[in-house]
Amino acid sequence: MSRPTEDEVSASFARTQGLAPQHRIQRLRRDLPNIEDDQIKWIFERERYGRLFESAWGRPPSTDKELEAYVAHPTHAVYCGDFLPATKLPADHYLVHNHVRPVNPLGLNGFRAWVTDDHDRLVECHCDFGGCRNADINPHYRLQR
Repeated sequence: MSRPTEDEVSASFARTQGLAPQHRIQRLRRDLPNIEDDQIKWIFERERYGRLFESAWGRPPSTDKELEAYVAHPTHAVYCGDFLPATKLPADHYLVHNHVRPVNPLGLNGFRAWVTDDHDRLVECHCDFGGCRNADINPHYRLQR
């Protein structure tokens, strides 16, 4: 038998929704005997980025390409685009901005914001996000320099 396709892995993974991670892995290995470790890692990372995208944009990504357009792989983050999240983020997600002086609108002069679940090197920031809309909904952070 050959290595399962991405579609097969995604379909099998979707059927494990609600299970603990170790049980999801056992079920994947049972349903797809030839699944490889890199495929398991890929599907869990994709789900993680989907949750980050939904926190940043208020909805799940409509396509894989849309998700990829806003994902910063090295930092496990999803860029907010032109607007800050309009709803309260989950407890394990953080709104972060870069070192550029905050300005309105978001994106002007290189000022960027993203949502991440990686708390390393973050310090709470007390700027007003340059007056951007929805700045008061979530506490925000910047990278420690």
